[in-house]
Amino acid sequence: MSQGLIYHYYKSKEEIFTELIDSAFDKINSASLALEEMSIAPLEKIRLAIQTILKNLEENADHSLYHLLIAQSTASETIPEEAKNVINKKNGPISGYG
Repeated sequence: MSQGLIYHYYKSKEEIFTELIDSAFDKINSASLALEEMSIAPLEKIRLAIQTILKNLEENADHSLYHLLIAQSTASETIPEEAKNVINKKNGPISGYG
């Protein structure tokens, strides 16, 4: 995909970054909610979450970039304001845990 085509859909690098953050948090929150709904013991939920993360890392090297994106964006003060808003909105407590 060319740079020009990307900018046909997005106005700026900041908008692309914000979309990536939004998508990443949607995926992680969806996985967390699915895990929450499972009728297994909390310790088993933790084991399953860790096993799934490790399996994904083993099968797809790019999966680590997804986790790195989330970690760096939540710790950085220099990300776009709209991305900060997405993080603040979607990084809140998950139902039943906070």
